[in-house]
Amino acid sequence: MAKKKPATKLKPSTVQTEEEALEAAREWWNKNWLSIIGGVGLGLAGIAGWYFWQNYHHDYFETASSIYFDFVKDEQKIEHDDSILDRIDLYRDTPYPVFTRLERARAYIENGELDKAAADVVEAYELTEQESLKGVIKSRHVRILLAQGKYQEALDAVSDYIYSSSEQNTFEMLRGDALLGLGQKDAALEAYRKAAQASAQPSPYLRLKLESLGG
Repeated sequence: MAKKKPATKLKPSTVQTEEEALEAAREWWNKNWLSIIGGVGLGLAGIAGWYFWQNYHHDYFETASSIYFDFVKDEQKIEHDDSILDRIDLYRDTPYPVFTRLERARAYIENGELDKAAADVVEAYELTEQESLKGVIKSRHVRILLAQGKYQEALDAVSDYIYSSSEQNTFEMLRGDALLGLGQKDAALEAYRKAAQASAQPSPYLRLKLESLGG
């Protein structure tokens, strides 16, 4: 697995106005989004919230962060507090509305409420402007559709997404799973082969799929 690039340090600022502080924080987030969110889960979002608070004491980010972390630490709120989105959506130019939806989707998945999870993931996808995160969210949505047995919808979702070369392995595997669910074994095998070609070391899951289809 390739090592993630460490987040760059937020240098001491000469920012004088609140507006400049917000812009600097946004700039830092844009540069470090992938290293913060990639691969580990939503818990690392705390790094971002902590860094903004420590360096700027910016009321805007601090309030959004407080709403988010108050939400995720209380399982009852995650499952039952529908007002959370109204409150966190007041801070749409922070990452927290996206994080909140993904965290609530996680809780829904654990409770088997896949329709609700899918709805939150779709909203998170529509809200984020970060291309690197779009692929993560889109793949999560496709996996929910597969778990629901909605193979054609999953295939359509993969086909509608233009993935980067670094995402080929993930999305061709998902395409293969959708095609296999639709009974299109030859097309599924071709997708799995493309996934293998894009991976330096195919996963055991992918190797198993290839072997089972004679590939």
